Amino acid sequence: MSLDSPSFKLSSMVRGRTPFLTAVALIIMIGLFTRNGDDDVGTEVRVLPVETAVVHYQDRHIVSHEFTGRITSEKRSNLSFDLGGRLQGVLVDHGDVFKKGDALAVLDTTRTEVRQRQAAAQRDEAAAALQLATNTRKRAEETFRENHTSQQRLDEAIAAEGRAKAQLAAAIAAYDMTRVDMGRSTLRAPFDGAVDRRLLDEGVVVLATTPILSVIDAGGMEAQIGMGREHAATLAIGQKFMLDDEDGHSWPAEVIRISSVIRGDTRTMLVAFGFSQPNHGADGELISVVIPSAREARGFWVPISAMTADIRGMWRLYGLQPGENGTFKTVAENVQVLHVEGERAYVTGTINDGLQFVSAGLHRLTQGQLVRPITTSGE
Repeated sequence: MSLDSPSFKLSSMVRGRTPFLTAVALIIMIGLFTRNGDDDVGTEVRVLPVETAVVHYQDRHIVSHEFTGRITSEKRSNLSFDLGGRLQGVLVDHGDVFKKGDALAVLDTTRTEVRQRQAAAQRDEAAAALQLATNTRKRAEETFRENHTSQQRLDEAIAAEGRAKAQLAAAIAAYDMTRVDMGRSTLRAPFDGAVDRRLLDEGVVVLATTPILSVIDAGGMEAQIGMGREHAATLAIGQKFMLDDEDGHSWPAEVIRISSVIRGDTRTMLVAFGFSQPNHGADGELISVVIPSAREARGFWVPISAMTADIRGMWRLYGLQPGENGTFKTVAENVQVLHVEGERAYVTGTINDGLQFVSAGLHRLTQGQLVRPITTSGE
């Protein structure tokens, strides 16, 4: 008994007092003990309000698998000249957008211009030689008709004219080649796109096929995502999905290609998704897709908040056993977790279908606790 308690004080008061006062003090002390006893009884029968859910068994469940890949351009090219020379200028830089046919880089054309003038002179010379050969052939034909020239002389004149025509054709072709080289000295965009990387700068002497720029088709993007063969095998061309980017945006897309080759480094198959609308992210951006698959296993879904750890890798639910006056008593039930997804788990056990169980607030409960359901979720 505490020194400060009312009972101790009253017992002290009765010492040396009259029998009447002693009797009054005893009555008060009995009342105090009786009230304290009533409080203890109230605590024992306290009923806790709890949130509940109901067991609904099913024969299989859907498991969601998330796979991540990257957005990439459908066209990606390393552009180069098809002849060598000194790089005179690169007209675009990283990130620049261009149209098909735009000039992107140019070579120094000094030597090509000299060869073009030389080819033009040879062309003109060959044209003059042909004109002379033609006139000679005509005079030979006239003198042959008048029997002043032999057949041999006429044949030689005709052959000379033929050689002159061939030489002129060769000279024209050489001149046209210099014109082609002049055009090839300007690197033009093969499609509408954007510059991914600028690989060289002005002043460098390049060989034919030396990469100058890396470009992409900015309008034709696709998502390339690697996944296991067992998941890729469930997909079909044209199947539609929602893809999520790094910023939380979702984009409608469909399967356009499924690779038949397993990549050795990741042991995955590459699946390409085509976007259904423009403005769907940048080249190289991370993108993910969720692929659902069905698993045959009898069980039911429960909130994570409805479970607490038990022994031997098992988990515990608190089922409700009906009592009196709308109350229930908690009964511990063991379950085995088959799959966890977000804030819920798919479990199995010996629990009866339709059993009501506590879905939250387990820290307040013990085995046999009296409770009263306040809400019921659809788990």
